[in-house]
Order: sequence, then C-alpha cells, then structure tokens
Amino acid sequence: PVGYFSIDEQGLILEVNLTGATLLGVERSRLINRRLQRFVASMSRPIFLAFLEKVFAEPGKQVCEASLLNDGGTPFWADLQATSATSLRGARKWCRVAVSDITALKRAEETQRRMEALDAANRELKREIVRRKAVEAALKESEQYSCQLLAEALQLQKQLRHLSHQILETQEEERKRISRELHDEIA
Repeated sequence: PVGYFSIDEQGLILEVNLTGATLLGVERSRLINRRLQRFVASMSRPIFLAFLEKVFAEPGKQVCEASLLNDGGTPFWADLQATSATSLRGARKWCRVAVSDITALKRAEETQRRMEALDAANRELKREIVRRKAVEAALKESEQYSCQLLAEALQLQKQLRHLSHQILETQEEERKRISRELHDEIA
C-alpha cells in the first residue's frame, strides 16, 4: 500500500489518497491544506525539507527516508519518492509524493546490524578464548618445568647435604687419625 500526496512548494497537502490518510491516521478531508511537515518527526525535518527543496529545484524523481508521525504521535519509517510538476492553469508548482511504510524493513536492517555486531563480537571472543587457552597451556608447561626444576634443585640440595656430611665425617676421621698418631709418637 502506497500513500500518494500532492503538495505545493510550501508543503501544503492539495490531494491525498485513502492509503496516505490511513498512514497518517487522519481523515482525508482533514488533511487538505495542512502542511505535510507537521507529520514529520523533528529528527527527520531537516532531511525532509532538503528533500522537498531538491524536488522543486531539480527535474526527475527524488528519494529519501524519513521518520513520520501519525496523528496519535506514533512514529513510523517512510520511504518518500517525489517528482515535481507545474499546474496547467498557472505557474503554481506542486509535486506528487509516494509514501510507503518501511518500518518493518528498518527493524529488519537494525536486527541485521545487531546480528552482525554480535557475530563479530563472538568471533573476537572465540579468538580470545583460543589465545587464553594457548597462554594457559604455556603456563601449565612452564609450571611443570618449574616443578621439575624445583625437584632437581631439591635433589641437588639433598646431595650437597650428604656431601657436606661426608666431608665433615672425613675431616673428623682425619683429625682423630692425626690425633692418635701424635699421641702414639709422643708416647
């Protein structure tokens, strides 16, 4: 369903079909001589005004997307396509604007953008998990190597104590032997 509006250079609605009136939620007769800008959301007004200016300044079809408000103030996204025309009776310029509700399309695009962002985040998380697992494996290997080195160090320490003990015993034995010899020679 496409709403068709005929508007002049000031944005006054000259004609509107039933679909256009339904999109805006206003009876068709109450739309005539009202400004279409009144139904454009404030964030989209600069875009809409630039669009209208371009429609009346350049030949051919012009296109834009804008957020419109129905009479109840509920916003919806609309695709606007327009071409300018001149009246046969005078120099009054007007244009025909086709308005289509593209809210579902915009929601789908936003959902697609979010899905792509989530997919990118998931890929990044997977890379981070792989990186962390590699770091964890390296830490475990390092820990095992450290434990092995510690065990070897303890073994060496044990051997050193044993050697120190043997050296002390040997020194004691040598002292005793020297002492006996001195004692025997003096005696």
